[in-house]
Amino acid sequence: MSGYMKKKDDFDKECLRKKSYDCKEEIDYSKEEKTSKPILLFCGNGVDAQFTSSESPAVNVGFVSVDTTCLCKPLIKIKFSSIVNISGIGVANPDVLLNFNLFRSCENSDPLLLNTWVYETSLISDNTVALVFDTSFTFNFCDRLSCPRCCDYYIEVSLGTLVNAVAAVSNVQVQAIAQ
Repeated sequence: MSGYMKKKDDFDKECLRKKSYDCKEEIDYSKEEKTSKPILLFCGNGVDAQFTSSESPAVNVGFVSVDTTCLCKPLIKIKFSSIVNISGIGVANPDVLLNFNLFRSCENSDPLLLNTWVYETSLISDNTVALVFDTSFTFNFCDRLSCPRCCDYYIEVSLGTLVNAVAAVSNVQVQAIAQ
């Protein structure tokens, strides 16, 4: 199950008032032969996280900064990928639910939750055999900004459920493409 929550972003109103960027709003890039809208690529940083108990705190596992000050009405695509490792402990039936939350913060504004993706697994295991389960977890998200600005995007992983298991998130990759 995934959730979606949008908080009011007051920066957009202020941005529309000052229009300090040089941008021809009436350009139709599809009709221009010699002028094309630039495509920018931003590479982020990722860290590993491990959840060993149901009391484990949320961890920021990925981060990317995006500068769209040279674009008109920027569209940003966030690409996230990771490996989730589940290790069963002690008894059978490990159960894990992780929430991957994507946030945006522009020019020192409060973080805005853009979307949540849920990773969930329930495995049945024989308690005589150690259970280890590795799988990839990825998502893409498109974000339209009303005006050019610098924004930070980060991914926070929090626990929903952790029963009879240890969960780890590793090999985190975060990229942003802006146009």
